[in-house]
Amino acid sequence: MKKIYEYGKEELVGWDYKGIRIDINYYDITASGNWHKDYYVSMLKLLGKPCRFDTLKEAKIAIDEGILK
Repeated sequence: MKKIYEYGKEELVGWDYKGIRIDINYYDITASGNWHKDYYVSMLKLLGKPCRFDTLKEAKIAIDEGILK
């Protein structure tokens, strides 16, 4: 699994897992500015399968079972 960094920066934006990209998605969930992070696999969405995960491990398992099976 290879880390993907934003071009020209040192900010981690996702991973390349067996040729499939897993993106990190940050979003604000409260008025006070608390941030939440989840993992997004666009290829799973194209296949009509769940594509957002709370952990990287869950995203990898979904790729193994849903795409690389």
